[in-house]
Amino acid sequence: MKKYIALSSLAVLLSACGTVISGTTQEISFDSNIKNTKIFIDNKEVCQTPCITTLERGRGKILVQAKKSGYEDKTMFIDKRVNPMTIVNVASTALSTFGLSTDLTLDGFWEYSPDAFYVVMQKEPLTQAEKKQRAYENKIRHFILQNYAELQNDIFSNYGEHEYLDTLTSMTKLSKGKIKIIFDHCRNEGECAEKVVDAYISK
Repeated sequence: MKKYIALSSLAVLLSACGTVISGTTQEISFDSNIKNTKIFIDNKEVCQTPCITTLERGRGKILVQAKKSGYEDKTMFIDKRVNPMTIVNVASTALSTFGLSTDLTLDGFWEYSPDAFYVVMQKEPLTQAEKKQRAYENKIRHFILQNYAELQNDIFSNYGEHEYLDTLTSMTKLSKGKIKIIFDHCRNEGECAEKVVDAYISK
């Protein structure tokens, strides 16, 4: 099972990188658990989630921030690469058609598919117990976002070992039937992640 990006996914990722090798701009999409979160790039508001914005190709880092009144700000840096095929450090970077590399260990920002980022906006926790609970909820979100295709295959297929679904049921203590119902009624990775977390919290 992959952790962040498995080595077995390298060929797929490099193939995706090869789909866009010319041009001066690239579209990047943002979504979040709290809709209408403001996305800032280099301190300039560019859109509100869910949204798509355009970045220019080039060198250096860009600052990306997510802000919403009443919630903690989230921040990450994206490295812009002229030649995406030069990025091969799977252990520490994510690859995309734009050649973006991000630190996936940063709290709140996750790249869940090429050029698509999901932001988890959360209120300031009051106690250590709340912090621990939040960290575990984020672990569930991250697992779903990073393994969405594999989970769909496990849930809607009668073949195979269903390793990913088994892991999710173990993490959430939700039944496989309950998880299947949730996946049946959500439209994308982010929505499924939030609905599963909500079910985990309310169980």
